[in-house]
Amino acid sequence: MATIHPFLWFNTDAEQARDFYLSVFKNSKALQTIEYTDWVSGTNKTVPHATFDFELEGLHLTALNAGPQPPFNERLSLYIETRDQAETDYYYEALTAGGGKAQPCGWLTDRYGVYGRSSRKSCRGSVPIRIAKRPTASGRRCTGCARSSSPTSKPPMPARPDPHRNRNERRTLMTSLVDRKVIVVGGSSGIGLGVAEAALNGGAKLVIVGRSPEKLLAAERTLNAGRVTSVVADMTDEADVARLFDEVGPFDHLVSTAGTLPPGDPIGSTDMEAVRGFVDNKLIGAVMLSKHAVRTLKAGGSMTFTSGINKDRPPVPGGSVVSAIAGSFSYFARALALELAPTRVNVVSPGWVDTPMWDIVGEAKSSFFADMAARLPSRKIPTAADVAAAYLYLMESDFTTGETIRIDGGHNLI
Repeated sequence: MATIHPFLWFNTDAEQARDFYLSVFKNSKALQTIEYTDWVSGTNKTVPHATFDFELEGLHLTALNAGPQPPFNERLSLYIETRDQAETDYYYEALTAGGGKAQPCGWLTDRYGVYGRSSRKSCRGSVPIRIAKRPTASGRRCTGCARSSSPTSKPPMPARPDPHRNRNERRTLMTSLVDRKVIVVGGSSGIGLGVAEAALNGGAKLVIVGRSPEKLLAAERTLNAGRVTSVVADMTDEADVARLFDEVGPFDHLVSTAGTLPPGDPIGSTDMEAVRGFVDNKLIGAVMLSKHAVRTLKAGGSMTFTSGINKDRPPVPGGSVVSAIAGSFSYFARALALELAPTRVNVVSPGWVDTPMWDIVGEAKSSFFADMAARLPSRKIPTAADVAAAYLYLMESDFTTGETIRIDGGHNLI
């Protein structure tokens, strides 16, 4: 079988790359072409872009003319697992044709700088052919590969096996975010902004939600206003929450990072109005989001909520309220995952994260972070971009539900 991850980035030639891979993978087809003008990251100008959506043996892939981009990684890779030696030999020959090159010990590079390993000439026995996008020093695709002749024609192959024949041989697939509509509540700043940027880079159609029009406008400019929709809504107002989902319509994933500073007084001097406000914002807000999201959330999509390290390591004194609310999310997600199946419901539990919320402590922030980093097994405080990876995993993993994922640098261990 074949597993294709969603993206291949190019400065140019994405259309040619699509045609090349369609010629190699015969059971494939072109889907759509989208042309648009977009901002180039790190610059103050727009340039023409294009995306080319196509299927390789039934699985979605997108080639993009997107200009200079960050270095490639496994999330932007093409992966193929062959069934037998004949299929491995075919791909080896086809993908090294037209400028591709055989490499030592069974490695190969194709005409677009994609590389992989084949059992055809392996030094250490039989392994599947594995093809992944390799960055150059600048993070761009290979520019020295020839673009001439067509690949060899594909020989007859045996029928594909029944995917249910042996479940132990099946590979867990990660659902692509390409063209999926993702709502990020709290997406105008902090962790939410980091999740929004990561989802956007993954090809999602993005909706960010917050109470402040000014913050949402600033976030749109940061993310790219042409590809992001923003909605002003208060998560403590049920009418606002209902209107949010009416405006957005059908969607695939909901992420909530919204929150406010928790009450931190010792229990004997706790301000009950502050407690009620925190519960309304954090827990009741999540319940209202779930209540109204189910009307338009597509089956098989996901909801991801945010708790935090205070449930595991509450501050003393003053941490009882925030610990109780943060801890309740795990049980909420477990029950909701059963009620809404196959929709998946999960929780991310971050530790300390370098976000603007910490600016409230002023100049003491740097010393606080230095002291905590020295104690953490990770030896550093993450950014919102670091933490965003956990949210993307939960959106994409078809087999993760009812779970709380810690991403705290080992804070819960100390």
